[in-house]
Amino acid sequence: MKELKTIVVCGSEDIFSSSIECILTAEENWRVITVSIREGWKVLNHKLATLCPDIVIIPEDPFNKITDSVLYLLQNYPVFKVIVINLENNMMDVYSKQNTLLEGISGLIQEIED
Repeated sequence: MKELKTIVVCGSEDIFSSSIECILTAEENWRVITVSIREGWKVLNHKLATLCPDIVIIPEDPFNKITDSVLYLLQNYPVFKVIVINLENNMMDVYSKQNTLLEGISGLIQEIED
């Protein structure tokens, strides 16, 4: 049996979040929760801390740089995978954070080569 995955879809109660939630809930062992981003990042931050999702999906906002939001999520929740979907061109960016203990220069060189 697969482990239950929790996926949070951040949206504005629009077609984006509704469509993504509808598609993903069909998958077995996935708990999909839609969270409004209209309430602001402070409320979203609290909900994410409570839900502890495996994956957070957010729409790319053409009027707002999403980079700060993604960096904030990765810094504060390093276990999340963050997926940013661009509705204009159907591209998605997938971000995750990896912490590695640096054990000398050879570790740095190995990370660069990988």
